[in-house]
Amino acid sequence: MTLDREDLEACAILDRAVEAARPVLDEKGHAIAVIRPREPAYVSADAGRIEQVLLTLLTNAARHTPSGGRVSASVEAAGGEVVFRVRDSGVGIDPQVIGRIFDPFSQAERGLERAEGGLGIGLTVAKSLVELHGGRIAASSEGTGRGSEFRVVLPAVSVPARTAARIAAPAGIPDPPRRRVLVVDDHADSGEMLATLLELWGHEVQLAKDGQAALEVADRIAPDVVLLDIGLPILNGFEVARRLKCNPRTADALLVAVTGYGQDADRARALEAGFTRHLVKPVSPEMLREALLPGPPPSPGSMEP
Repeated sequence: MTLDREDLEACAILDRAVEAARPVLDEKGHAIAVIRPREPAYVSADAGRIEQVLLTLLTNAARHTPSGGRVSASVEAAGGEVVFRVRDSGVGIDPQVIGRIFDPFSQAERGLERAEGGLGIGLTVAKSLVELHGGRIAASSEGTGRGSEFRVVLPAVSVPARTAARIAAPAGIPDPPRRRVLVVDDHADSGEMLATLLELWGHEVQLAKDGQAALEVADRIAPDVVLLDIGLPILNGFEVARRLKCNPRTADALLVAVTGYGQDADRARALEAGFTRHLVKPVSPEMLREALLPGPPPSPGSMEP
């Protein structure tokens, strides 16, 4: 197996994994808490592979926790490392099993994976992927019925050049006109980073951190452009988009979906909700600059990636 590594913000990886796990979390009625560091943390990683690891941990947590439970996902930087944690209030892990929880078929042996239709190799694959990145993975539990915690630890990287790259204007793309932009993102670091970049390009920017706040700010400022995250608390991005289109003050705003989902079905759903453009996290300066350019809405078959 080979890795396609790049320097990545850890929170962006976690956010995409949480979005991908939401269907099973919602199906079980779990409360999900996402805890992020005050300052951005970076890792050198294959984004798809680490997202796969975190998705495995999140779906396991959802499936092995009785309906209406609690699941939390967090990331923090400490001592030159970045630590991802997934915790749940579920069935826990028997002390006799925890020492070999990453062995092939160990989960199937204890009945948990078989009950959910799995093969009992998900954690084994996760361990291999983490170790390929030079990291480590571990599990802990206070015992049966008392929940569990999984930790993924990767070496941290320092990427000062990344910040400069975000600020630099992308070459070859015309300057969009000055716009009044509303950035809606419940992840403070991501929202503030987008806002800073837009302000450096000369735009007027307002921030909102949930769907209800987005509607209130939009009604007040009548934005030209709304960069709207999909996985929002209170009201998700699809519902916010529909309500913006029903408000005469915001009906003509350019709605740009900002999401971890990039499949054709996801773009079609965004278009149906009223979005004109569709950006997949993490958003590059080039993608952002192009999204702000005026132009006619694309047809459903050609909605912009």
